[in-house]
Amino acid sequence: VAVVGVAIFLSILVLVVTVMFTKGILRITWDLEEANKKLSVYPKTEISKDDHERLNQDLSSLNYISDQWMEFHESTVTIKNELGNEIVCNTHRAKVFFNEENLVESNLKYIGLYQAFPGLCTGVGLCGTFFAIFLGLNCLGVNPLTGQVRGIETFINQLSGKFLSSIMGIFFA
Repeated sequence: VAVVGVAIFLSILVLVVTVMFTKGILRITWDLEEANKKLSVYPKTEISKDDHERLNQDLSSLNYISDQWMEFHESTVTIKNELGNEIVCNTHRAKVFFNEENLVESNLKYIGLYQAFPGLCTGVGLCGTFFAIFLGLNCLGVNPLTGQVRGIETFINQLSGKFLSSIMGIFFA
């Protein structure tokens, strides 16, 4: 019974964490797709100061990339091109700001939980195994008259099931 409880707990935990993680990743992905749509209307080589300000307003409104955009925006400089027009140039490559580490870790709540999840599953599985073995050992007894151990056959026959929670924990990790 305890093993089944641990297996159900691990299954629910995996489901909840997976939904939370997927939801967060999807939000970031949607914002990146929206940013790409907004960027696609601007020239790829030079961007005027006015266009850059419009782009700044557009990208600052996107919740999941606004922090990275603001850092990128602060690293840009305005210069005059050979025609005398003001253009905006970046001083750092965009990938310094818009990379997986910056986008995911700064936007996903409970990032520590996601990172600790494999160890948590393994730990819960091992605890379930030892708890099941503990319960099985409590069912053992010694006949004081004969010195014979009672319940050992049942304990050994059910031992394989007691390792199910460890196997489930490793599987979900």
